[in-house]
Amino acid sequence: MRTYKEVLKYIKEIIVDRFILTEFDNDALEIEWGENAVSDNTISTVYDYSVKFDSIENEIINPICLNLLFTENLNDRKKIEIDIYVESSDPEMEEIKIGDLELILASGKNLKVVREVIKNSTVIPCNEITTVSFDISGILKSSASKFGNINSVGFNFKSDLSVINICRVEALASDYIVTYEEIMKFYEDRGLKIVISELGEPIPEPVDVNLLEATYMYAAGYILLELNSNEFKTSRDYANKILKEASKLVLRYLNKGTLDYNKKNRLYGGSRKIIDWW
Repeated sequence: MRTYKEVLKYIKEIIVDRFILTEFDNDALEIEWGENAVSDNTISTVYDYSVKFDSIENEIINPICLNLLFTENLNDRKKIEIDIYVESSDPEMEEIKIGDLELILASGKNLKVVREVIKNSTVIPCNEITTVSFDISGILKSSASKFGNINSVGFNFKSDLSVINICRVEALASDYIVTYEEIMKFYEDRGLKIVISELGEPIPEPVDVNLLEATYMYAAGYILLELNSNEFKTSRDYANKILKEASKLVLRYLNKGTLDYNKKNRLYGGSRKIIDWW
């Protein structure tokens, strides 16, 4: 689950520095990467795990496909960055040459309806973790809405490789208002802590859907209040409304109400009107 996305759905005008396209969650490994993918904790960067494709264990099927858990709008992104590690069965092969790795962006699952194919512009050494960047800013200028509905990302290796580890896949923006780390800090320091304070005890398991939404809403509201600037139009009034609605959800839970937030309430991002069912 991408917690930061659950927060951002209430403040859609806010631009975050990067979209996390996969978190290498073991529970979603096969859904995202397919049945030949293996979780690996021996080679990684920002996450505890990477996803590994090993020709000894299973045939490496090109292109490797990442089916995204969320539909992504990449229209405001500057580049896509990945951290990868590769090995070759050919002892004389020292690197992936320029143009021998293709990044595929598709609007359908399983790389259906390809929107763009971008090749690596730098060499990728074998036997070491390397960050590879794919610039999409020039493509966006020529087609403003081309990447508004991306559901899968592919990696087509034209080199003879025996091992491929993908350690990070992110879509980065050049201009942004808030960072991923700031969103997560607001979620932990505001969203979770306020709900726990209002309950007077830790959030019980399994987590009630209304309490979960309240944590996201509190985080979103305080992001607007504490990071408010002239860079976006969302008003403090809207932030206060989000906080008020979050408090109602917790109160209804404490009163053992039957309100199902997902069915009864519709709260839209930006400065649009809240439809209040209470």
